[in-house]
Amino acid sequence: MYIFIGCAVGIPALILLISYVIFRMAFYSDKDKHIKLYDKLEGELDESKKFRLSLINKMISEPYEDVYILSRDGLKLHGRLYERDKSAPLSIQFHGYKSISVRDMAGGGKEALMLGHNLLLVDMRAHG
Repeated sequence: MYIFIGCAVGIPALILLISYVIFRMAFYSDKDKHIKLYDKLEGELDESKKFRLSLINKMISEPYEDVYILSRDGLKLHGRLYERDKSAPLSIQFHGYKSISVRDMAGGGKEALMLGHNLLLVDMRAHG
C-alpha cells in the first residue's frame, strides 16, 4: 500500500522536476554570461574565419536603428532595423540557438541589403 502511494506521488514529482530543469535550460540564460560577438572565431584565423569576421564587421558598420517591443510578460525585446527605403520589402531574420543576430545573420543580412531590402535582425529572448 505504501509503495503504491509512494509511486503515485514520487513519479509525477520526478517528472515535474525534470520538466522544470529542461524548461530552464531551454528558455533561460545566465545574465552574467554574455554571448560574445566573435565567439569561436578567436585564435588562429583561417580563410573561412577571416571571411566571417569581415561579414560581421560590415554588418556592425552599417547604419541601423535599435527597435524594441514589450513582451506580454514585460520583457523588452531588441532588434536592429536597417531601413534603406520605406517602400522596399522587409526581410526579417532570426539567429540560431544561443547566439546573436549580427553574428549569425551577417551573410544573409548583407545579401538582403544588397538586394535593396529593408532588414530587421531580431535578437530573441535571452540572447544578444
